[in-house]
Amino acid sequence: MNNKTEVIYSPEGDGANSYVKINKNIINNLNDFFVNDNITLRKFFNFSFFFKRRFKNTVVVVNWLENLLRSRTGRVSFYGTFKYFFVLSLIKIHGAKLVYIRHNFYPHGMVTSSAKLTEKIIGMGQFFSDKKASLSPHLICSGYQYLPHPLYNTKLPDQCFSKKSTYYVIFGRIERYKNIERIINVWSSTAGLIIAGSSNNSGYLSEIRKLSEGKNIRIIAKSLSDSEAEELIRGAAGLIVFHSNPNTIVSGSFFFGVSCGAYILALKTDFLEFIYEHNQYEGLIVVSSIEELNCAISELSQLENKLSPEELYEQASINFGFSVVADSWTKLLTF
Repeated sequence: MNNKTEVIYSPEGDGANSYVKINKNIINNLNDFFVNDNITLRKFFNFSFFFKRRFKNTVVVVNWLENLLRSRTGRVSFYGTFKYFFVLSLIKIHGAKLVYIRHNFYPHGMVTSSAKLTEKIIGMGQFFSDKKASLSPHLICSGYQYLPHPLYNTKLPDQCFSKKSTYYVIFGRIERYKNIERIINVWSSTAGLIIAGSSNNSGYLSEIRKLSEGKNIRIIAKSLSDSEAEELIRGAAGLIVFHSNPNTIVSGSFFFGVSCGAYILALKTDFLEFIYEHNQYEGLIVVSSIEELNCAISELSQLENKLSPEELYEQASINFGFSVVADSWTKLLTF
């Protein structure tokens, strides 16, 4: 591997994070690069390591490093801010190239009053990077390279959902910002609705359970395995993504859905609007309000000539498949 560029990927992952696992696998399959799992960012804190080797032919990729900035109370942590800049400085002192991947505008769980300050700190931190990338193409105009979020599989699952499916799914953590209660309040479709995901907010869970009484709505309040989630979405008429957290750049639920060749009914965001306008996934239906969502569900339920899961997955592969992501990684890691 002497002729290959070494890549140190952070976080290294434990196999549980599918995003990390898939991207590391893609990089390892590139001709000119390999991921060195024997070296983590912790090594950079060992001062003696500075004298043992240099990292002139090394690229360090950091994901979610800005999470260091969040304190337990959701405000900016002064110690975390120091650590954030210290880590970035050490990478550069060791002579490595730095690629900064931006997943969110600011960490999840930050209080609103700390959001702008956090974004400014992240902006300053990115000055240390040699390249920065985002998961949404709409940020190219802000100086980011585009790194597509990969699909969660290399082929469509053997058993796909039926065109005659009569229920819809809301999948992911059950949180208030996802507007689940608003959907339940206006749910009048004869089709069923399944809400599936874990929740740490027992009060909100009780609230939506009560709102669901007497309606064709089922709540599965637990964390689902990937295979359980796939089976649930494959059996659905569509996946509903009706939330737009101001700190979020892309939705993982969207990519899980397209990996199953599913129809997606989603609240408009900059990312989804770009995908919709450039016709990158015909199974995407973008709405701006709860009223539009109701109309979209009604129209989709009555649509006779639906695209097959195979056709939708093919479109997803063209835009988010492993070969597309591999090309983006090659451009990002080449100096």
